[in-house]
Amino acid sequence: MSKLLHKILILLSVFALFSFAVAQQAQFADLYVDAENHPEPAIAAQQVAAEWGLPVHLFIPDVMIAEPLAVENGRLLYGVITNFLHPLRDGRVLAWEALSSMYDLDAARIRYGDGRIVNGHIGQPIATRPRSAAGDSLLM
Repeated sequence: MSKLLHKILILLSVFALFSFAVAQQAQFADLYVDAENHPEPAIAAQQVAAEWGLPVHLFIPDVMIAEPLAVENGRLLYGVITNFLHPLRDGRVLAWEALSSMYDLDAARIRYGDGRIVNGHIGQPIATRPRSAAGDSLLM
């Protein structure tokens, strides 16, 4: 009896975790699409982030992009894209506390609402050769 109860509890736990992941995925997709169609809440969320001194854009190369999308129950919610080819597939919604603890923000380019940019060099293209100067001949 104890083994059966143990198996049932494990199955219920797995089901609950799966349901939570699916619900979070649906929440991100809904929030992201709503922000694209009706940008007013996302703009308001960026203004709140600026007022609170929180970032309005975060970027870690090959890892994630995050921007505030909404304010719910006094919490600023960031939309986090981790799959750059299919943003809606692996995206998630995180509050600032969860976002800052989950990712290494020392490796992120961070833009604040007042215009400050931290680690502005991250994610910028690196020039490998000088561009042609004015007056150089180019063959077409």
